[in-house]
Amino acid sequence: MATVSWQVANRRHELVSESPMVLALGIVILGYRQVYLPAACDQPVLRWRIDDFGYSGDRWQVHGPTGELFTTCTSVADAIRTVEYSALQELFLPDSSVTTLHAALLGRGRFGLLIVGPAESGKSTLAIALWLAGFSLLGDDIALLDPEGGGLSAAPRRVSLRHPSRRLLGDDFWQRLAATPSFMPTSEGCLFHPHELGGLPASACALAPTLIVFLARRGVKLGAAESRRLSPAELLVALAPYSNVVRTAGMGAALNRLQKLAELAPAYDLGRGPIPSMLEAIAALLPQDHFRP
Repeated sequence: MATVSWQVANRRHELVSESPMVLALGIVILGYRQVYLPAACDQPVLRWRIDDFGYSGDRWQVHGPTGELFTTCTSVADAIRTVEYSALQELFLPDSSVTTLHAALLGRGRFGLLIVGPAESGKSTLAIALWLAGFSLLGDDIALLDPEGGGLSAAPRRVSLRHPSRRLLGDDFWQRLAATPSFMPTSEGCLFHPHELGGLPASACALAPTLIVFLARRGVKLGAAESRRLSPAELLVALAPYSNVVRTAGMGAALNRLQKLAELAPAYDLGRGPIPSMLEAIAALLPQDHFRP
C-alpha cells in the first residue's frame, strides 16, 4: 500500500491508502513537507489510513495511528483535512516535548516575525497585509519554537483565511488562491498553502526571531498603531499563556522554554488602527539590517 510521509515537529507521520485520489491529494496537502530519514531510524511513525467505504466515492473512513476508526467523511478533501488537523493534536498532549505558540509566523530570508494575540484580535488580517507587502506567510495560528536556539518554524498545516479577508486580498487575488492545488473552501473561508503563490515554503528551516508583535494584550491601552516595547521579563509573562507548555507542564516550565526567545527578539505591543498605519509602525520597529516590507 502506497504512503505519503510528513513531519510534525519531532514525529513522523504516514498516510496510507489504496486510493490513488487520496494519495494524490495527500502529497499536495501533506507530502510537500517530505521526510528524509534513514531506514534504521528509530523515530516512531504514526500511521493514518483512509479507505473508500462508499459505493460511489461518497464515504471515506479515516483510521487513526492505533488502527481505530477515527471518523467517516463524505469527501476525500474532508478526510485529508481530518488527518492534517488531527496530526497536530499530538503537540498539545501532556507528554509533548514540543513547544508551540499560538501566533502567526511570517518571514523573509532567514528572519522571522511573530504576531501574537487572542482570537479576533486581528492577527490574520495583519498577517495577510504583511504577506501582500512582501513577507512570506508561513502560518496563521501555530508556530513551533526551538527552546534552545530560539528558532521559529511553522506547523505543517494550511493557512486558514476567513471570508472577511477577501476584501483585503481583493477578488482577483482570491481567484488566484482558488486556483492553487491545496485550496479548499470551508464554511468560514478557505484553506491553502501560501508557498504555492510564492515565498518561503512552510518546510523551510527554522527562522531567527527578529520581532514579536502583540495585539490586544489584556490591560494594555494604546492609540491607533501606537507601539510600546516590552521588557524581557514582560515578554516572558506575556508569551507564556500562548504556549502549550503552560497547559502541559506549568508556568515554570513555560518560562524556561521561552527564555531564549525572549533574549533574542524585541517585542512590542501595537495598537490596532488602519492597516497602512500598522504596516508603517512595524516597518519602523524592524532592525535596519534585517528586512522591511
